[in-house]
Amino acid sequence: MKNALILFLIAVLLLPLAACGKPADPDADTTAPAVSDTAGDTAETEAPETGLAPRLPAGLTFDGRDFTFLTGGYTTYCYVTVEEPVGEILNDAQYDMQLRTEERLKVKIIEDQRGYEEANTIAENTVSAGDAAFAAMNLLDRFSVNMMLENYLLPFGGVEYIDLEAPWWLPAVNKELQIGGKNFEASSASNLLMWSNTIGIFINTDLAKNVGVDPDEIFASVREGTWTLDQMMGYAAKASMDLDGDGKFTAKADQFGLTFYYPSTWETSVVRAGGMNSVGKDENGRLTVAWGNEQYAALLEKAYNYFHTDAVWADVFNTTTQFVEGRSLFLHGFFRAVDQMKDMTNDYTLAPMPKADAAQPSYECANYDTMTYNLPKTVSDTALSGAVLEWLSYEGYELVRPAYIESTMKYKNARDERMAEMVQICLDSSMIDIGSIYCTQQCSYDIMYYEVILKNSFNFASYRQKADEIMTQTLEKLEAAAAGKTD
Repeated sequence: MKNALILFLIAVLLLPLAACGKPADPDADTTAPAVSDTAGDTAETEAPETGLAPRLPAGLTFDGRDFTFLTGGYTTYCYVTVEEPVGEILNDAQYDMQLRTEERLKVKIIEDQRGYEEANTIAENTVSAGDAAFAAMNLLDRFSVNMMLENYLLPFGGVEYIDLEAPWWLPAVNKELQIGGKNFEASSASNLLMWSNTIGIFINTDLAKNVGVDPDEIFASVREGTWTLDQMMGYAAKASMDLDGDGKFTAKADQFGLTFYYPSTWETSVVRAGGMNSVGKDENGRLTVAWGNEQYAALLEKAYNYFHTDAVWADVFNTTTQFVEGRSLFLHGFFRAVDQMKDMTNDYTLAPMPKADAAQPSYECANYDTMTYNLPKTVSDTALSGAVLEWLSYEGYELVRPAYIESTMKYKNARDERMAEMVQICLDSSMIDIGSIYCTQQCSYDIMYYEVILKNSFNFASYRQKADEIMTQTLEKLEAAAAGKTD
C-alpha cells in the first residue's frame, strides 16, 4: 500500500500546479540571450518524466564556480540545503536537489544559514557597502520589503534564464507579489516553508465517527467545491462537549469542535479563504487598500463570531494537544503541525480551508510566512544567479515537493489516497496575503488577531479608520520604490 501511494503521489505532483495556473508575468523575461560554454548550442534540456524543464542551453556550465546565497530563518523549513543524506525522505530530497543542480551547472552551492534578524542586518549591510558576496538572498517575504524600499534589489525581469511563469516558481503567488508589474521577491518550490506553512484543516477521523460526522461527506464536499466555513462549524458544534460536567469549558478537561496550532492565523485565513485581501490592486495594477468593502468586513466578523463560541478553544501557540489527545474534531493549522502528531493514537486526515461561499471558484489556503528569493543589486553575474535559481527551483518541484507530501503523511495510522488527494488540493490552493507582507504593522496576522479578534466586541471599523492612512502612505512608498523613485 505504501509503495502504491508513493507512486500515486509522484504521478500527481509532477503535473503543473492546476490552481496556480500560468498567468502572464510582464516582469519575467524568458527570452534572454544564452550564455554557454558551447557556442551556438541552445538546445533545451528536457525532463523525461514530465517534458517540462528549465529553458537553459544544454551546454551551459560555470566551471566549478561558487554560488553563495544568504538565508535568514527561524525553523529548519526556512533553509534550502542540508549537510548530507541521512536516509530520511525529505532530507535526502533536499540533498539531491542541491547535488543535481551542482552537477548540471558545474557549480558549488553554498548557503549561509542565519537567524532571520541577523540575516536581515547582513543583507542590508552587504548591499549598502557595495559588497558582491551573495549571488542571491533567501529572506522571509515581509523582511524583503525594506530592502526594496532602500533600492537594494534587482527586479527579476530580464535576469537570464529565470521564468517566473514556470510551475516551479509558483506563478499565482509571484503575481500577487508584483509591484508595478515587477517582482523584487519571488517564491520557489525549492523552499519548504511555502508548503509547511500552508494552512489546512486537520480532521480527527475517529472522533468524527463518534460524534456523527462522516469524513466521506467532507471529502465529497471538497471535491464538489461546496466545503464551506458554515458547514465546518456546524460539524464543530456537534463535537463540543463539557466532558467533566462543571458547566464551563477548560483546555485540559473538555472536548472541542475546533482548536488551533497557531491561533492568530485564524482571522486572516478566513478572509483569504473568502477571496478577500486587506491589500489589493486597482485596474492599473497599483497597490491599494482593499479592506474597506462590505465583504471583507463580513468575513472578518464571521471569523470573530465563530471564534467566540464554545465550539472553539484557543490558548497557547504551536500546540496540537487537544487534537492529538482526541479532544478536538478539527485542528486549524500549518502543515508543519503534523510534526507533533507522531504519538497520536487516533487516525486523522485533512481538508483545505473551507470557502466562505460554495459559489466561489476555488479554495484558498492562506500561507503564513513565505521564503522569497531576492537578487541584490550588487550581484556580479546575473547569468549565474538566474541559472542556479531556475534549476534549483525546478529540482525542488520535481523532488522536494513530492517528498514533503509523503513526509506530511508519515505519522498517519491509515495511509490512503484520499489523504494524498486532500494534501494536493491544499498545496495547490496555498496563497499569500500581501497585506500582511507589505503592511505588516497594520494588518499582519498577529496584529489583526490582537487588535480585532481578541477584543470584547467586534471593532474592525474603528481599527480600520486608524490604519487606513498609514497603509496608503506605505503602499505609495512601495510603488515609488518599484518605479525607481527615491527621496
